[in-house]
Amino acid sequence: MRQARLAGLVLACGLLIWRMPPAHAESMTLSQCLDAAMAHNAMLRAAGHEIDAKDYERKSVRGRFGPVVKADANVLFWQDEQVIDLGFGALGDIFGELLADPIIQGMLTPETLAQAGDLQNMETALVAREQITYGVKLTVAQPLTPLYKVYSGYWAAGELADAARQDRAKARHDLQVDVVRAFIGLVTATRMMETAEAGLAQIEAYEKQVQAYLDAGLVERNALLKVRVAKAEIQKGAFQADKGRKLARAGLNLYMGRPLDRPIEPAYNFDDPAETRSAGSLEETQRAALRNRPDLLSLRHKSEAARAGKHAAIAAMLPDINAVFMYENNQGLGAFQQESVYYGGFVLSWNLWEWGATYYQIKAAESREAQIRAGLEALDDGVRLDVQSKRLDAEEAEKSLAVARAQQAEAAESLRIEQARFEAQDATTTDLLEAQTAALRAENGLTVSMMKLEEARYALRVSLGEDLTAVEKEERNATR
Repeated sequence: MRQARLAGLVLACGLLIWRMPPAHAESMTLSQCLDAAMAHNAMLRAAGHEIDAKDYERKSVRGRFGPVVKADANVLFWQDEQVIDLGFGALGDIFGELLADPIIQGMLTPETLAQAGDLQNMETALVAREQITYGVKLTVAQPLTPLYKVYSGYWAAGELADAARQDRAKARHDLQVDVVRAFIGLVTATRMMETAEAGLAQIEAYEKQVQAYLDAGLVERNALLKVRVAKAEIQKGAFQADKGRKLARAGLNLYMGRPLDRPIEPAYNFDDPAETRSAGSLEETQRAALRNRPDLLSLRHKSEAARAGKHAAIAAMLPDINAVFMYENNQGLGAFQQESVYYGGFVLSWNLWEWGATYYQIKAAESREAQIRAGLEALDDGVRLDVQSKRLDAEEAEKSLAVARAQQAEAAESLRIEQARFEAQDATTTDLLEAQTAALRAENGLTVSMMKLEEARYALRVSLGEDLTAVEKEERNATR
């Protein structure tokens, strides 16, 4: 008997601890969870860096439109200077002999004699290159026909940057769906735990009542055993709900970039669920999805990028014509090299024959463009089907919720009747426990149906290309 009391005390303490809410649990609404996930999720940050990279690549291509200015400089050290002998040494000797003849001297004027002397003393060698030379060169090249290829690349880079933005929007939508699913799972598990706690409190009251009836001999001998078996089943359900709550909490914290075990209490009012917004006809919602779905928009941008890539491949077959201007200054290269030169003009380069290499690049680009177009058509059909499926899910969830509400009301009324009959000794313990089990099952079924409807509504919004954070803000502003 003492061991049984000790076991009961341990069980009671365990239930008390289990029922206590987490210390300092943060109460968060779905909107707050969505905002936190959008601000702190690592995958969204990675997608943002991809957008930055695409934007920088586009700016890099844009720089190819203007002229390219290139500067070169050099300083060279040679083993020695280079000298060229002009071969004037023999002429100097001949002039010297002539000038020494008195007859020649008498025939020449003083000015002529001076000039002849200069010719005799003329240098017979020139420096063609000094031992140290240096120079600078400035080249300005403006592409002309290559601008077609540059434009195609810039076009493709811009489309890919826009596609990256839509990919990030798609990642946002996927994350929002995950956050909604985790939040709803946390709400569902929390609600089921509350239901289990109420059921445990109720069955504990039954246990006392049955014990009193058993002591008075008013119920069957195994009545108390039946109550305890039913109590164990409720406890098992509570443990499962607690496990589900912990998993949902960990997932929600993960999406928000927080420690997985950080306590969260979901703020959700079961008495005032969100109303279903009118989404319009099926055709209207499908058209809205085709306009707004980020996965579709991304693929459309990629299709344009593929078309730009085809034009870039075509441009590669054209001759390269560039306008050029060059200025060059060299020092130390001797008398035969002009120190400063400049010139300008046009330069043409064209691969006349390359065995079809560029041609087949065009064909490959055309095939990629056709591939993306075909994928875009398939995705259009998939989006239409997805919208229809989400609408049907929401409609089914609404109908199921109506049935679940009716079942819950009927089960609650049945339990009330069985309680009254049991107190009047007109019903057995089995009848009472079956009614209570049905009531708990109906209560949980109502919770699940309500949460499935919430999840279906949000899933439908995302399938239409709506951003849930913007939707939530609009609804909060509308209720103020």
